[in-house]
Amino acid sequence: MRDHVAADAGTASWSDRPECPFLVDRRCSVYAVRPSACRKAHSLAVEACAANAPRIPQSLKLVVGTAALTQGTLGAYAEAGFDASQHEMVSAVLTALDDPTAEARWCAGEPVFGPRGTAV
Repeated sequence: MRDHVAADAGTASWSDRPECPFLVDRRCSVYAVRPSACRKAHSLAVEACAANAPRIPQSLKLVVGTAALTQGTLGAYAEAGFDASQHEMVSAVLTALDDPTAEARWCAGEPVFGPRGTAV
């Protein structure tokens, strides 16, 4: 995860980002608990993905539902007094694993994660 965070630093384009370290044998190892951003990244055409097509067919219902889930969750976090800012998943997970106080501090409303998930 540290290598991923270092390689991802300053990367502006999704296409230039390193492969997710949670992929194991090209499959998501955290699929059951994947974040909403990953849930909306989907394709209805394997051939289009394999060809790196400029347009990948997706389900609008899934994309809109995921956006609603994300906004609702962020709103609920903010209303409960939690830091509701969004973070890059890998660096946020790394921060949570490296800092045994991260969960308690976040639950107390402290912003535990900085820009793109870096520790503050």
